[in-house]
Amino acid sequence: MKKLVFALALCFCFQTIYAEKYALIIAVGDYPKKTGWSSISSVNDVPLIEQT
Repeated sequence: MKKLVFALALCFCFQTIYAEKYALIIAVGDYPKKTGWSSISSVNDVPLIEQT
């Protein structure tokens, strides 16, 4: 029984490793002045995030 559980767990692990992965990347850097948040350079971060 332990071997069966181990084999099923191993199959599940390999299935998730090779799965196609998708992500939605949203980068906000320009905030309205009334919010009090200063602008940041999140545009520079997008290529770094896309590489991962």
